[in-house]
Amino acid sequence: MAYPNPTTGALNITIPFSWQSKQVNYEIYNVSGQLSMKLLNENGSQTQTLNVSKLIPGLYIVKVSCDKQSLTGKIFKN
Repeated sequence: MAYPNPTTGALNITIPFSWQSKQVNYEIYNVSGQLSMKLLNENGSQTQTLNVSKLIPGLYIVKVSCDKQSLTGKIFKN
């Protein structure tokens, strides 16, 4: 779950309980499929806050992965 959506600066991402305390990879892609932001957390917590204030306004795809599982969602940056 990613919130608030739309966002202006801080994006909170809540991960599944089974991913907590594991290595979690966060990636944000623009609509052209280019990687705009990446964060690797070696010890995933329930909610990770990403600073997306430097991203230009628009639609983005958020991909979060742990082990061989991944979740994706869309966010809008104002």
